[in-house]
Formats: sequence, C-alpha cells, structure tokens
Amino acid sequence: MFLGQKEGSDAVSAYWHAMRLPEEKFPGQTELPMVIIEADSMLAPHFDSYLSRLLQQLGGSAGAQDYLVNLYEASIMPDTAAAVLAQYAALPPLPSWSFGSAGVQLQRNKWSWGTQGMLLSPKLRRQAAELFRWALDHPGAVPGLQDMVLLHFIKQRGCYNTTWPKRPASAAMTPCAVYGIKPGVVQHIGASSSLFGANSSRFHMSASFPARVSVPFHDVAGDW
Repeated sequence: MFLGQKEGSDAVSAYWHAMRLPEEKFPGQTELPMVIIEADSMLAPHFDSYLSRLLQQLGGSAGAQDYLVNLYEASIMPDTAAAVLAQYAALPPLPSWSFGSAGVQLQRNKWSWGTQGMLLSPKLRRQAAELFRWALDHPGAVPGLQDMVLLHFIKQRGCYNTTWPKRPASAAMTPCAVYGIKPGVVQHIGASSSLFGANSSRFHMSASFPARVSVPFHDVAGDW
C-alpha cells in the first residue's frame, strides 16, 4: 500500500484508511501482513527477496506473533536537504550485500523514527487502525503526526518503552514485538515536503539502504 504525502491530520486519516483497506476491499486477505510505504520513498533492489526473508524470520506470512517492523533505518538526522545530501554524498562505498548469507537483520526493541516503510502483522494492523480512528476523533489528544501516533500505539501496547496512559479502553491489549531493520530496505527521497515546504528543513535519509540513489531535489526544469 503506497501513501501520498498528506498534511497534518490528513496523514493520520491516510494511515487509518490504509489500515482498513483489507477489510473494505480485500476481505479474503485480512489475515495477511501489510506493508505500508509512503509515496516519497524508494524500495531497495530485490525488495521482494528482503521481504520474503523477513517474513520467514517472523514466522511465515501470517506470523505467530503480533509485530511491527520499521523497514526504514533512519541514520542521517533531519536537516535541510542540502545538508543531508552532503552527508549522504560523503558516505563510504556500500559493501556487497549477500542475500544468501547476510540478508536482513531484525533488531528487537529498536524503534527508528520515520514511517517511510512499515510491515505490520494482521492483528496489530487492525488494532493500530482503532487508535488512528480514535486520534482522528480526538484532535490534539495525540501530539505529532502519523509516526507519533504509531509510537504512542506501540507504547500503550507495552511493546516498547513505557505504557502510554492516554488510551481508549478497547486498546488494553497484549504486548507485541517491535523491530528495527538493517539494512533499511526503504529510502526516503522526499526533500520537498507538503508538511515542511518545497525545501524541507526536516529531510532525512538512510545510510544503510543497499543502493546509492539520486534525490529529486537535484532535478532542474526540463528533467521530467
């Protein structure tokens, strides 16, 4: 599921609609995990192979546990596009990733800010949708954008750090597993942001993404 860039509460609404999509449009696939990718992102070469290996590590396509995997490994901190791209250009050459041996590493209890790419188990997706709906119905109850709503959700589930006290009664649920990932298999390329302007001062990228990429920030008139 790919999400376009949205502003403010529209971003929360977009996530809620995405998480409800299987029940609304694909009723025969509600027990499959869901990948949500934001539109200003790029997938790693052989993304399907990475995803297949991830699902094997998590216990198959259905998975025995509730889990959330952040597919984006944020490592270049938010700054202007020019500053971030200068750091990105100075990175050492990439190693040769081996799908046969190294593959991807799941890092338990590692939360990486940024929601460019997320993998959710079926049950966790449905429960997260409940909180996104609750956040829409209670403006201001959850500070921040969609990534903060998701962080609050995994905290109140007891999945990560402390329990968030402001939660709807229906969200008293068993803990889940939260994972970071390395290498990140989603890259952020949205140097222009509907939230932070045409030249965003909150741009960020992944240094571990297994391909060096160009960013549309460098494009000039006539490139398209």
